[in-house]
Amino acid sequence: MNIMLITVTERTREIGIRRAVGCRQRTLLFQFLLEAGLISLSGGIFGILIGLGLNYLLTILVSISWDDWVLRIDPVSIVAGLIVSFLTGIIFGFYPALKATRLTPEQCLRYE
Repeated sequence: MNIMLITVTERTREIGIRRAVGCRQRTLLFQFLLEAGLISLSGGIFGILIGLGLNYLLTILVSISWDDWVLRIDPVSIVAGLIVSFLTGIIFGFYPALKATRLTPEQCLRYE
């Protein structure tokens, strides 16, 4: 949420220009929500890749001591993690996106 609030603040002039040339509030809201969701989704992907790598290393280390040891990851948990990550970005990106859509072009272009 903090990252998106900073993004809205840094891009205030861009928001004002887009609003001045006729960008609708719904389009701007969708853009910021999609951006927040994709940022969170990319973090979720990196987290899953790190988790899979650690799982692989742990399997190698534990299988040295116990021959039958196998760690398995359910693909459903990976998909669920990605969905939760994307939805978290959308939920916490809603307020900054709403804040961006409520700005008028005059407020944005005066901001510096």
